[in-house]
Formats: sequence, structure tokens, C-alpha cells
Amino acid sequence: MEHGSDSDRKYTDLILVDLLHLDYRHFFTRYRVDLLGFIAALALALLIVFGTWLISRIGA
Repeated sequence: MEHGSDSDRKYTDLILVDLLHLDYRHFFTRYRVDLLGFIAALALALLIVFGTWLISRIGA
């Protein structure tokens, strides 16, 4: 993927595609979907781990 100058870049790439050319000035606006998806997946994983731990404590 070839990148143009900073002035004509569109903010549509995913963070995994553009890791070497991060724009920290507009980081959250550009990668909002990636960050929110990561937070949602992390919360779901923690909920599953906590739920399985809680279920295992019921039988003890």
C-alpha cells in the first residue's frame, strides 16, 4: 500500500495496516473503530473468564 503526503491522506486505514506511519495528531478520530472494537473484545474476553471462574466456584 503506497501512502501519499500527509495532506492528501484519507483516514480510512485500519491501525494494523498503518502501524509504521501513525498520525498521533488525529489518532483517536482515525482509529476509533479499531480502539472501540479492541476494548469491546477485551471486555467480552474478561467477562467470559470471570463467568467461567464464577461457575467453577458454584460447584465447590
